[in-house]
Amino acid sequence: MKHSISFLKILFLRSVLYQNCITDNENDCIYSDFQIAGTIESNTGTCGSSYNNVFMGPFGLKTLVTYNIPYLLPNKQVDLSFGIWKFDSWDDEVLEIRINNVLMGKLVAGNNDYPDVCRIDNWGDHLYPFSFQFYLTDTQFTLTIKDFLDQSLADESWGLRDFVLKLSSSCVNFYSECNYSGELFQICKGDKTTRSTSLPYEIKSIMMDYGIIVKIKDPNQFGGALQEYSSSQPCISGYQFPKYIPQ
Repeated sequence: MKHSISFLKILFLRSVLYQNCITDNENDCIYSDFQIAGTIESNTGTCGSSYNNVFMGPFGLKTLVTYNIPYLLPNKQVDLSFGIWKFDSWDDEVLEIRINNVLMGKLVAGNNDYPDVCRIDNWGDHLYPFSFQFYLTDTQFTLTIKDFLDQSLADESWGLRDFVLKLSSSCVNFYSECNYSGELFQICKGDKTTRSTSLPYEIKSIMMDYGIIVKIKDPNQFGGALQEYSSSQPCISGYQFPKYIPQ
């Protein structure tokens, strides 16, 4: 039995999923949100007195720092940015940045690439910005940052700050049964307006990712009041799927 379509509007937004250590307040740097395998001298520190002086760390001696999101709906645009503070006597040594085990970038720094700002006198210190934009097809996101420093943290180290992760989701899944089962109807960003006035089944659940708002108004449901969802709905009782209006 078909169900009448009334109204549906989907907003595909670019949302900040996670951010950390973007101010110069040490209390805003939550190092425990990262998995740290190796050597860390302190939870947070400062370098100099100018803007962007706070950081998480310092780290060194081949330390691996990981940030992981174990489950995501695939197929979305990702914007990731962060800053790496390089401290002291790097001898053209390397720090590697990987996402889902793919090498995305490197930091290679020398002893005196920049003026001395903090920690050991006479060795250069600098905040290097990194940014990556890519399309994520996997169902998880794992960032790893690993240094290949071989001397004590008192001699060479690094810190992390300005961490911002943004996701732009592209699709919403509608299902004929609760708990995301049964028949699937998918609407993605850029889809044209459907001219249908009915669907072959009643929508029972909606799966969406970060940065999506689904607005629903059906005169036959919810007293005709506008319904707005910003997260997945495992079971919607007695809801008839409405008309889709692209943003």
